[in-house]
Amino acid sequence: MAKNHHKEAYDEGTLTKLDIFQAYAEAWLGIWSVTTKMKVTDLWIWDFFAGPGKSVIGQYGSPLRILKVIEGHESRITQNGIKIHVRFNDKSKSKYRSLICNVESYVQSSLALSALKSKGLFDVEYYNSDFGVLFKEVIPTFGKAPALMFLDQNGVKYIGNEYLLPLLKSRLTDFLYFVSASYFARFSSQPEFIKNVPFKWNPDKPFNFIHREVIGYVRAKIPQGSRMRVYPFSIKKGSRIYGLLFGASHVLAAEKFLEIAWKENRLNGEANFDIDEDADKRQDCLFEEFRTFTKIEKFAKDVEIAVRALEVKNNHEAYYYAVNNGFLPRHITFILKNLKKSRVIDYEGNSPRVSYKEAYKFDPSKGLLLYKVK
Repeated sequence: MAKNHHKEAYDEGTLTKLDIFQAYAEAWLGIWSVTTKMKVTDLWIWDFFAGPGKSVIGQYGSPLRILKVIEGHESRITQNGIKIHVRFNDKSKSKYRSLICNVESYVQSSLALSALKSKGLFDVEYYNSDFGVLFKEVIPTFGKAPALMFLDQNGVKYIGNEYLLPLLKSRLTDFLYFVSASYFARFSSQPEFIKNVPFKWNPDKPFNFIHREVIGYVRAKIPQGSRMRVYPFSIKKGSRIYGLLFGASHVLAAEKFLEIAWKENRLNGEANFDIDEDADKRQDCLFEEFRTFTKIEKFAKDVEIAVRALEVKNNHEAYYYAVNNGFLPRHITFILKNLKKSRVIDYEGNSPRVSYKEAYKFDPSKGLLLYKVK
């Protein structure tokens, strides 16, 4: 039976998960509430496993964190006339009742939310439904308006094709999917598990990397031609590994998530622990062939190889290379500056100009910044 973590204080791992979700919800709403590239009139936020809204000692769960984020964007939402539709679900009748009570109490006490509600720019609905049933009812709405979905399940039951594929195909749906990666290791050899999730864990591999294997399984399902990008964030609780799977089709959304992940852990941007044991890797070995490189050091070597092979020839390609590999523009900027100092490459000016604004959404009149291999 799955543990009911709402009956006790949230532990550090749960708080990390919630902090990441809240930070991304903040970034997501910040982007869509001011966008001018496409006309947006409605935004949807779905919390499919909402729980009662807060822990037994009052710590905010995802529902109240969502409301807090919306509060902070009241002026932008009002100014742009965007309607925010929030949908909460929990299968447990007791949690469902507590959820309604806690959310309604929060809304009534909030001047910002009350103001948005009175203007018809904010509404909340509640569901007491099985996720599998509700999710299938929601699928036809995918792509009609930007949506953020939080799927905070216990275990891994809802990660089969019928749930993953609609998300991976959608261009306007960003998602954070919580899974117990440890379940993959424990049950992946069981026939019933394989029937729903055809994934098998090799027990000879380091257990720390189980979530990377799960990400590989998910990425293999991304349809050809899709712009969807999926990233992991592993969370260790005692001897078990849990994880968030983040997915978004727009490169800026991916960058925003990576900013949050690298802020959580500046060693790897991928876990709340030292997944590669980078802190213990020696930096002063005299013999290069015996060096064990950190994740960031290995990326620097990969960038140099890509530049020399003319796979990264300008700032546009550098931006995509960084984000697609789970790194930030600042990481590859530092590396390219060093390559210029080492006279491996050359480019005009002091900066390689790797940013969303200059490399992705660039001014055509200025052109892209070219890198020349010496």
